[in-house]
Amino acid sequence: MRGQQPMPAPAVKVSGDTPRQTFVDITGRLIVHSHSLGRTSMHFAVSPFRLLPPVILAIFLCLPASLCAEDPSEIRIAVLAFDNESLTDPVEFEPFRRGIADALVCGLSQGKGFGVIERTRIEALLSELRLNASGLVDPESAQRLGRILGVQALVLGSFAVVEDQARIDARIAEVETGHVLAAEEISGEAKDFFDLEQALVDGIASEFRQRYSARASAAAKQGSSGKTEAGERTGTVSTRKNGAPHRLAVFPFEDLKERSGPGKWGEGIAAGVAGHLSKGPHVEIVDRDRLREVVDGLALKTVDPFGERAATRAGQIVGANVLVLGSFLSFQGRIKVQVRLVKTETGEVIAAARATGKIGDRSTLEEKLATNIIGSEW
Repeated sequence: MRGQQPMPAPAVKVSGDTPRQTFVDITGRLIVHSHSLGRTSMHFAVSPFRLLPPVILAIFLCLPASLCAEDPSEIRIAVLAFDNESLTDPVEFEPFRRGIADALVCGLSQGKGFGVIERTRIEALLSELRLNASGLVDPESAQRLGRILGVQALVLGSFAVVEDQARIDARIAEVETGHVLAAEEISGEAKDFFDLEQALVDGIASEFRQRYSARASAAAKQGSSGKTEAGERTGTVSTRKNGAPHRLAVFPFEDLKERSGPGKWGEGIAAGVAGHLSKGPHVEIVDRDRLREVVDGLALKTVDPFGERAATRAGQIVGANVLVLGSFLSFQGRIKVQVRLVKTETGEVIAAARATGKIGDRSTLEEKLATNIIGSEW
């Protein structure tokens, strides 16, 4: 029929010299040419629609980090693992690379107006991009990571132990420019590393509040800092927006001295914290046997068991809207335990707590952590 002509195809291939009609299927991949002598020819062409994903990705990566954030009044921060530059016992102090980062996540997430990204999500992204934390001193790499995460600032740093002395350095880098906005240095005796670490956390948190006080105050006035979709609030923990309690999936705590795994105390600490959290309002703990069954079924014990993707997938299967992730590190007869509540949907830390004490006082530390979490506003 010679009615309405279909839209011309993007291809220009011609079979023969006779006039033709061209028809394109809805995918744009199959092109059929109908010639006047009754012959037909066809070939495949690349659909222009297939070019949309990379174009959209390119546009996204070019957006300022502030436009990628869920809440423009909230300062979104990513804390990277610290570099170990120790000359004395570098292997013994290697666990502090992630330990300092976890301490900073706990410290920064406690202030209103700050949104902190979960460490394991950052590590997964760095692995995909084939980058490491030390390589992010390059402004282009920092911008790339920051834009994908939707953060405005990156916290980077290093530490060194020489004989009996230790020094920890931290810096705040602006994502858009890569410029160092602020820096903090703490030094002292190596045996007091936990105390030095806490002093560093306090200093960095103070730097953020001073530099971004106006925007942080604006977020604080919103009540919940935009971190949760709050429903009815009794005390400090609110219900979900639909009025249902929060479902928490408590995973084994990570022993930072192990390459990957809970070590000998990770399961016990998680069970203790879960027991105390279950006493809080608007909280429902996912059955730990059920969670363990899901983890085993997904073979997460052998494939990145503490990775953000693995935990997120398990949390989704058991219907948890909040993941409870934690880590611990023993040093000089003391133990530091940290816990983070992470939104399953976004990977954002919505509450965190840290406790340090003697190794024999683990049960007391577990109760303290749960009490601090329940007392947080989320």
